[in-house]
Amino acid sequence: MSALKKYIEELKENIAKKGDISEIEIIRYIYINLGRKMNFDLNFTFGNAKQKKMIARSRFNEEELNRAFKKRTIICESLALIFKMILAEFGIKADTEQETNYGQFKHTYNVITLADGRRVKFDLEEDLEFIQTGSKTKFFGIIEDDSNLSQGQILVSEDELKEIDKTTAEYIPWGFYFDDMVHLLKFATKKMHIEEKLINVLDNLDVYVRDRKMGYRERIYYHNRVIHEVFNEKELNKIHQIDCYKMIDGEKHFVSCVILDRTKEENMVFLYSDKTGRYEEIKLQDLAREVKNGLVVMQGIRGLRKYLTGENIQNIQTIQDKMDENKRVIRETFSFSGDDDGPNR
Repeated sequence: MSALKKYIEELKENIAKKGDISEIEIIRYIYINLGRKMNFDLNFTFGNAKQKKMIARSRFNEEELNRAFKKRTIICESLALIFKMILAEFGIKADTEQETNYGQFKHTYNVITLADGRRVKFDLEEDLEFIQTGSKTKFFGIIEDDSNLSQGQILVSEDELKEIDKTTAEYIPWGFYFDDMVHLLKFATKKMHIEEKLINVLDNLDVYVRDRKMGYRERIYYHNRVIHEVFNEKELNKIHQIDCYKMIDGEKHFVSCVILDRTKEENMVFLYSDKTGRYEEIKLQDLAREVKNGLVVMQGIRGLRKYLTGENIQNIQTIQDKMDENKRVIRETFSFSGDDDGPNR
């Protein structure tokens, strides 16, 4: 039995134990459970235009879907097809549809036809970062049917969904979403100087994250979301999240670096540690040592070059040139109107 088929059988057993539950509760349980397991493919996130094309043109048969599930690595299309396959096992009709405003790389999501005939949109890939951090989902159950006067509205009210999440979905048994903790963090750090504030925010980012196996892209989207909610625009201009990686056994292992610009002192540097599950404050010299030991910094950092040799400097410049060219290609492909230094979708 394949890993995906085995997972479906486990879902059936677990849902059967819940007794007589509604269609929406079944969908929500699967949505949350599957969302906790899947991570977006970093080869697509950080790949060049050619690599993205190759991945996007993949033909996802059942064997490929099982392989993606087993590796916990998906793109929007493969995840939508996996979700569709699972729902079919519960007698729920789901289709995959594509957005037309994503340029060359169309975005795939699910539209489920409920027992009462309503067509409802579910975009699990967009919700991965929220699910893996115990946050409110944003793309669950949006009414699609053109003939319905409530088109575009959410299928389930916030209060109803919260009750399902506390009980049937086993999502927030403690009764609150992580969003509530972000508000508390914002309030607690409101009067702090930016340096103290950043240290406190970075120290608390992953305290409430349940899934320690969450993917790099999901984690970084979440970190950026919290930082943008807590800091004001003036402060955000001084804070930079930079993607880095090191080659381990022939594969890129990504790690995040956060830089705080300072005018009179050397920049503050924080490097994420998978071992501790938090950002560790280090000096620029320490970061330079990591670069000399194989860490690739995918964006320039002010003040770093003076600690590096000529070869290391050239490596960073080459990476920066490639990133700038890749951003140009992607911006033209998607017709971006503004700059975006975050990971590519």
